[in-house]
Amino acid sequence: MVHTAALSHTSAIGGSSTIWEHFFHQTGAIRVYSVKEMFDIVSVLQRCPEPQGLNTLVVGHGGGSCVQASDDTCRSGLKMPLLPGELRKALMDIYLTDAGNIFKNPLDINPYWGMEKSKAALSAVSGWEGIDIILVHATPEQDPFVPREIQYEALVGTLIEWAKLPAKPVVAALNTNTISGDDGMPEQFFKRAIEAGIAVFPSVERAATAIYRVYQYHRWRQSHTQ
Repeated sequence: MVHTAALSHTSAIGGSSTIWEHFFHQTGAIRVYSVKEMFDIVSVLQRCPEPQGLNTLVVGHGGGSCVQASDDTCRSGLKMPLLPGELRKALMDIYLTDAGNIFKNPLDINPYWGMEKSKAALSAVSGWEGIDIILVHATPEQDPFVPREIQYEALVGTLIEWAKLPAKPVVAALNTNTISGDDGMPEQFFKRAIEAGIAVFPSVERAATAIYRVYQYHRWRQSHTQ
C-alpha cells in the first residue's frame, strides 16, 4: 500500500534512480534518504572543519559501549588506526594503570576519575598526525549504581570539554537509554551539547555516517576545482 501510494504521488516527478545517481555525481550534491540524515549532514557542515581524511580516534567510556562504537564507526566507512606505543605510554603516565581503561583505539577513558585527567588524556593524543577525525561518545544511564543526573553531568560535561580541545573535526554521540520525554533529562543535556557548538548525534552510527558523507563531498569538490 505504501509503495503504491508513493508511486501514485511521486512517479510523475521521481524519474529513474540511475538518472538521479548521475545528477548527484555530476553536481556533487549529497544524497540523503531521510529528513534525519539531511539534518545530520547539515550539522557537520555547520559545526566541523573540513576533515582531511577518514582516520578516526573513537573516545568514550565503557568497554561494551566502546566496542559497539568501533563497529558502528567502521561500518560507516571511517577507519580506526591503532594508537602508537608512545601515546599509550603517555596515557599510562597520566593514569598509572590501564585497569578500567582502553589505551588503543577506541580510547576508553573513565570520566569519574576526574575532569583534569580526562582532558590531559585527550590532549595527549589529539595532536597525533595519524588521525583526521575525533568521535567522542557518551552513554549515560549505563551504571545502575550511579544516580542518573550525576551520570549525565559527568559524561556530558566531559564530552563537551573533550570537544573543545582538538583542532581536528569532532563529532559527538550522546546515546541515551531512557524513553524520550520521560523527565526531560536526555533532551536537556543533548541541548547543552548543541549549545556548546558541537555536532552532536543520538548515536555513533549517525555521527560517523554524517561525517563520512561530508568527507566524500569535500573530496568531490577538490577533484572538480583543480
